[in-house]
Amino acid sequence: MNGLRSIAALALGLTLPVCLSAHQQQKPAPPPQKIPSMTTEDVMRKGSAETVETTDDSGGKKPAVEAKVSSEGGKKAEVSADENAWRENVKAARERAESTQRVAEEAELRVTDLRNQLGAPGQDPKDRNAVLAQMEETSNSIKQLRAEAREAKAALDKLLEEGREKNYSEASESPENAQGKPNDQYYRDRFAKLNQQIQDSQRRVQLYNDQIRDINERITQNSRTGDNYYIGKLQEDLEDARHNLQDAQDAGEKARQDLDTLLEEARQAGVPPGVFR
Repeated sequence: MNGLRSIAALALGLTLPVCLSAHQQQKPAPPPQKIPSMTTEDVMRKGSAETVETTDDSGGKKPAVEAKVSSEGGKKAEVSADENAWRENVKAARERAESTQRVAEEAELRVTDLRNQLGAPGQDPKDRNAVLAQMEETSNSIKQLRAEAREAKAALDKLLEEGREKNYSEASESPENAQGKPNDQYYRDRFAKLNQQIQDSQRRVQLYNDQIRDINERITQNSRTGDNYYIGKLQEDLEDARHNLQDAQDAGEKARQDLDTLLEEARQAGVPPGVFR
């Protein structure tokens, strides 16, 4: 009897694991968990500002630069502090280059005007001596003024080249403000700049006409000397003056056309006429 009980117990022990294993195999696997994802709306809710962190050539991290991303093409509306500083330097260098060039040209015109005064009738020796003294003083300053203009232009060109290497761009105003209305300051600044360009072109046209007349007189005076080298140099100067005259005339014409276009754009945009006074 005891033997039969032992055999039954042994059979039960062997059958139970098999049943449990079958039960586990029939149990359905749990459904896969959904992986959370971020939509475009989720990203936009994080704000329009993003922080861009870059590394330099040595692998070190540069200071992070905050750039605002607009909804139109993701364009960054802000620039780095270095580029802003470069823009200020370019603005100052451009103003200096233009002003030094203007002063040098005005001095040359002054010499021509004084020379014409010497030939005016009704002058006594005292008047002529005063004019000659002014001519000498102004003529002596022209060389220094031209050197200052060249240095200022070279400094500006150097800054612009540095900006090109770093993909910098000069600041520019928009014809519209943040509210989509006409930006009066844009039209005012553009109007002043174009008028200055017209004045510059007029001054240069007069300057190069004076140079052409003076060179022609010297060629005539030296035509019988037989100094072909000197006359050849005068001919080269004459060609340069004529080329510069054409450039000045073209620049003036373009500035006048741009001014007409600006005024028409302003009229269509509803800019008050008082902006241009």
